[in-house]
Amino acid sequence: MRRIVLITTVLVFSSALASAAPQPAPVTVVNPASAPVPVTGRITVNNTVPQAIQLHCYAECLPDQQLCECRFPAIPSGKLLVIETISLMGTEYAQAMYHDVQFETSVNGSWGYYNLPVVIQRSSFGMTDFTVLTNIRLYADSESTPRLMLGNTVADTILNAYLSGYYLDKP
Repeated sequence: MRRIVLITTVLVFSSALASAAPQPAPVTVVNPASAPVPVTGRITVNNTVPQAIQLHCYAECLPDQQLCECRFPAIPSGKLLVIETISLMGTEYAQAMYHDVQFETSVNGSWGYYNLPVVIQRSSFGMTDFTVLTNIRLYADSESTPRLMLGNTVADTILNAYLSGYYLDKP
């Protein structure tokens, strides 16, 4: 008998709470032009689409060169380059040599040095083809010239490199 009374009490109490809850109603805000809502602060909306770019550099490296440099074009004044992809295709006229490839760039005078992974694609007929392809997020401004550095070449080497990304206005 106690169980029936308890269950009945819970059901009655639950029904009373449900009926007492307010029902949602639409809200309309009316603000006449004679009494505008004050807005403080400043809001800037920038709907500009970033300017996509692809920069290219080419270098011919000599045998026994300690450091071969491939310089990309200068960054326009007032712009910040956001680098998303770096790719390099190289051919060295020697059999399977391993190289360190480093990318260098700076923002506001602070330099960053990044080692990139090299993949040997083919080594035959007295030459070696190698590549670098990396997705990355780096920045460069007009105070620097981004560049790829290849160390310790033992034979004539040709480099073709690309940066893909976009320009932003420098704050």
